[in-house]
Amino acid sequence: MSRPVRIFIGASLLIVLLLSLPFWLPATRSLASEIAPGDLDSIAGAVGPMFIWDSGWITGSMTQRVLEMPRIMAFNGLDEAIWVTETGFPFGSFYDQPSNRLFLIEQRGTEEKIEKGLTFDSERLYPPSKNWPLFLTILDTRNGKEISSTQLDAPFVIWANNSIGRPVALRGDLLYIMTYGSGTNLLIFDLKQKSFLDEGLKLCEAGYPTQVHYSNELESTVTLCTDFSTGMDNAVTVTSLRDGLQRSVELPQFGKEEYMSGNAMVLGLNQVAYVLETDAKMIAEIDLIQMSIIREATYAENLTEQETGFVQRAVAWLLEQSAGSASAKRWMGITAISPDGRWLAVDGGFGPNHAPRNVYLIDLETLQAERELELAGSPASMVFANDSQLIVFLEKSNFGRDTQAIVFDLFNNGQATVQIPTHSGVYEYLLTY
Repeated sequence: MSRPVRIFIGASLLIVLLLSLPFWLPATRSLASEIAPGDLDSIAGAVGPMFIWDSGWITGSMTQRVLEMPRIMAFNGLDEAIWVTETGFPFGSFYDQPSNRLFLIEQRGTEEKIEKGLTFDSERLYPPSKNWPLFLTILDTRNGKEISSTQLDAPFVIWANNSIGRPVALRGDLLYIMTYGSGTNLLIFDLKQKSFLDEGLKLCEAGYPTQVHYSNELESTVTLCTDFSTGMDNAVTVTSLRDGLQRSVELPQFGKEEYMSGNAMVLGLNQVAYVLETDAKMIAEIDLIQMSIIREATYAENLTEQETGFVQRAVAWLLEQSAGSASAKRWMGITAISPDGRWLAVDGGFGPNHAPRNVYLIDLETLQAERELELAGSPASMVFANDSQLIVFLEKSNFGRDTQAIVFDLFNNGQATVQIPTHSGVYEYLLTY
C-alpha cells in the first residue's frame, strides 16, 4: 500500500475514531488529582542547602536595559533565602563542598557597574569584549561574601569564543573549565597563579561535549559527546584528569530517527552512567570501568500500556501512520537522580509542537518508570532534595512573576507549590546533601 493511500485511510479512520471517543473512553483521573496536598512546611523545610543563580532581567534589542540584578540566593528551605549576593551576568558555576566555595564564571563591565536602570549596547554583552570581560568570582557559601574576583585573560575568551566556559571540577588549586567547542575544550585555571595553564585537554575523541560531569572516584570527567558531522552519533568519553588518557563507548541509536542518539546523561553509584533519549523514552546503563553498555530499556513502555486503553493506543497508532517524517532536533533532557542512586527523574520528552508537561520517575533497579507526575507547566530544571522529595522548577511565562516550584513527596504521595522570587527564572541551581 502506497504512503498517500495509507495516509488517506489513516486520516479517515482517525476522524471517525475521534468523533466516537466520548462513547469509548473510560473515565480517567490524572496522577496529580490522586495526590493529596502535602504539608508545605514539612516538605520545604527538608530542602537545603541549595544555591540558585538568578540571571536577572534585561529588556530591549539593540539597547539593553537592566530591570533586575543578577544574583545568587542560598536556601536552607524554600520559604526564605538565608543570604542573597548580587553578581554579574552568569555563564556557569561550580560548588566545592569541602572548602565551602562557589566558583562563578560571570560577565561584568570594567567601566560600568551593573545596576538597575543601566542601559548599554547589546553588542557589549555577548560575546565578551574588552570593556565587558569574563570574571572568575569565588564566594564563601556560608555567608555569600566574595572571596576574590579575577578577570580572565584574553586567550580564554578567544578559546571560548561563542562557547563560554563553565567550571566542572576542582583538584587542589586547579579549577577545570569546559567549553562546548571542538578542539581543546577543557581548560585548566591555576587558582594560586590566577592564570590558565598552557596545556588543556580535549573532552571528546570525536565531536563536541554536550554534558560534562566529574567523578571523584575516577578522578575523571565523564562526557556525553555528539558528533554532528556523522548524523549526530553519540559516545560517552571518560577523560582522566591525572594523565589525560581517554576511554570511550559508542552509543546505539535509541529511536527511529537519526537524531535519537541520547540527549541526557547522569552519573549513578558504583561508577555507572545513565544515558537517556527522552523523545524515544529509552535509557542505557554504562559501566564506566569496562566502558560497556550493561542494560538498555524503553523505560515508559509498561507504564503507558497500563494507563492507556485500546482506543488511546489505536489513536496513537493512527497518528504515527499518518504523520510526516520527523525533523531533526536536539532537546537537552532534564534529569535528576536521588542521593541513594535509586530513582531517576526525567522530563516527558519534547513533542513535535509542545514542550514536556510531565516527569517520569524511573526505578534504576529495573530501568522502568514507576510513576508519571503531571505538571501545570513545562519543567525548566529539577533536583532531588533527598531520597524521597523531588523539586521541579517550572518555566516562566512572565519574568515579572516568581518562579514556581512543585515539591513532590514521593513516599507520602504529597505535593506542594512554592513560589521562589527569581527575576529570570532558575538559571542554575546547586544542591548539597
